[in-house]
Amino acid sequence: MHGEDGPEDAPSVLYNAMIHPLLQMAMKGAVWWQGEANRLNPQEYSCLFPALIRSWRKAFAGARAMPFIFVILERSEANDLA
Repeated sequence: MHGEDGPEDAPSVLYNAMIHPLLQMAMKGAVWWQGEANRLNPQEYSCLFPALIRSWRKAFAGARAMPFIFVILERSEANDLA
């Protein structure tokens, strides 16, 4: 599976490059900024966000109750026209 922009954006590549190196660190929480590129598919996140939370809480040792904050852009016609 490739990401929208190319193989370097595939989920496994992004995880291995950006998250996996941090697994030995103690995490107190996470803030997720949801970008604009896929704002037209909000229904996808009803299953993706819970899966992300479960996987990160499992991956980071001692982070079973790690809080997550999501920053999600409001969908608006002005954004859709840009």
